[in-house]
Amino acid sequence: MMKISTDKLYRICNKYQWFTSGDTRQYDLLFERNKENRRSERYINERDNLIS
Repeated sequence: MMKISTDKLYRICNKYQWFTSGDTRQYDLLFERNKENRRSERYINERDNLIS
């Protein structure tokens, strides 16, 4: 799975005009989901390292 920072996600959306009809609340949710996904990935990787 690809991990991407919130800043990079914002720049890509802006550059390619993706998600242009979102309001502030929707952008906040998009960025929060991105952060949650990255935290989940980090937790899984740390857990796997502890098990091995």
